[in-house]
Amino acid sequence: MINKSKCLWVCVIVAVQVSTFAKFPISTPFRGQAPIAIDGSIVVWEDERATGGQLDIYGYNFETGVEFPICTAFERQGAPDISGNIVVWEDRRNGTYDIYGYDLTTQSEFSICSEAWDQTKACIDGNYVAWFDDRNGGQSIYGYDISTHQEFLIGADAYHNAEPSISGNIVVWTALKGGTGPDIYGYDFSTQTEFVICAASNTQEKPVVNGNYVAWYDYRAGNYPPDLYCYDLSSHQELLISTGCEPSQSIRISGDYIVWAQERNDALDIYGYDLNNNQEISICTANGWQGDPYVDNNIVVWVDRRNGNYDIYGYKLTTHQEFSVDTDSYQQDLPMVSGNYICWRDFHWGISATTVLPNDDTPLSTEILLGQVMSGSTTDASGADMTLLGYNDFKDHWYYFIPATTDRYTVSVCGSSFDTTLAVFDENMFEVEFNDNSCGDQSKLILRGKADKKYYVRVSGYDGDNGNYNLSIIKDSPGPLRSDINCDGIVDMVDLSIMGLEWLSDNQN
Repeated sequence: MINKSKCLWVCVIVAVQVSTFAKFPISTPFRGQAPIAIDGSIVVWEDERATGGQLDIYGYNFETGVEFPICTAFERQGAPDISGNIVVWEDRRNGTYDIYGYDLTTQSEFSICSEAWDQTKACIDGNYVAWFDDRNGGQSIYGYDISTHQEFLIGADAYHNAEPSISGNIVVWTALKGGTGPDIYGYDFSTQTEFVICAASNTQEKPVVNGNYVAWYDYRAGNYPPDLYCYDLSSHQELLISTGCEPSQSIRISGDYIVWAQERNDALDIYGYDLNNNQEISICTANGWQGDPYVDNNIVVWVDRRNGNYDIYGYKLTTHQEFSVDTDSYQQDLPMVSGNYICWRDFHWGISATTVLPNDDTPLSTEILLGQVMSGSTTDASGADMTLLGYNDFKDHWYYFIPATTDRYTVSVCGSSFDTTLAVFDENMFEVEFNDNSCGDQSKLILRGKADKKYYVRVSGYDGDNGNYNLSIIKDSPGPLRSDINCDGIVDMVDLSIMGLEWLSDNQN
């Protein structure tokens, strides 16, 4: 892995737009910059731009395009986390590490915990904050309710207490309270009760919680590398996800998806698991090294060495499509994604980012169902493709359609507010249908679709035109007969027979 020592690298935070991957810098080059936490349109990081080794906290708002200081107090501030409009971090202005917070709405700082000894590794979700606490020389987990200003002792002194993970009103951590190794514990802020998640033999480590799920690395089988387990907080069911996983890599959870890095066939790759369908997903098994995954909603990003350089790639879980985010000649690492934004550390630009625009390319396309109407606007589309038969129709939106039956389907954007073009591509991105002006300046076409095949529908505008559209797909009403009547891709005697039967039927009626 590349050397990430702060004294050896000058780096910037950068952002990029996914469809065109036109990255933009978030912060100009200073030492020690790397995205630490992201939530919605805000990313926060620790920053060494000040002299004398001082470490500060800065943030960036994607919606306004403005960088702003969060804390520049003397001494060191680090390890920030963010949830909504609240940022928390560990702060050494008083000689030992304390926990401070900052309200982005009121632009005001507040103290969360300034007890003796060190308080570190703060994490936040909603109104609740949790951290690792050395007060009284022990190893404990404490929590804080921002709305009531109440502090909680979550996990009392125990060996091998590790930094907590928080989601909603649940905190999880590891602690050695007896037995053969550290176990996984949880705490419910709403009931102020501690509970055991896993107390299997040997060691359990690095738990992470998101929503209803807790995941961790587990050595109960006595093997190394360890196994990956998951626990459903709602059903109280435990599930073995995968065996032989890489414990130096973080586990990520979002919704019903777990994502991790694992070495199989002498290569570190990216895998996922769909908890809703109990199915593993091979996200990236390209040549080279893939690691440091991060997931939010249905987008996964990671560091990738297939090109001999540390690049950033992405994957959309709903379409099972990979896309390249940043593959320039400089090193890129530490990617994060939240909602519409991807950011990462760039050893040339600093911290970089991109805006993820829904439907802006095939990997980000949305499924359209038969009879459904999808409304959208290509005004902010940033595509660079053009159809074979269109003219300069580069601003596009993409959808995908999977017919349930082999049939003819009418695809239409009639009634849109601009001069449209409409095209359909197969899974290999071969353009199978196109139309420009079928209903005035708008477009409509007939797709001879095959059952269970994926087709990509591209909505765009003639000569760069753009605006609002309504896309619909319905089964084609009877019309003039075509040569390939049964839509099997072959014109043969079967088509002739069908044509004869339809001709006779029409005459009889």
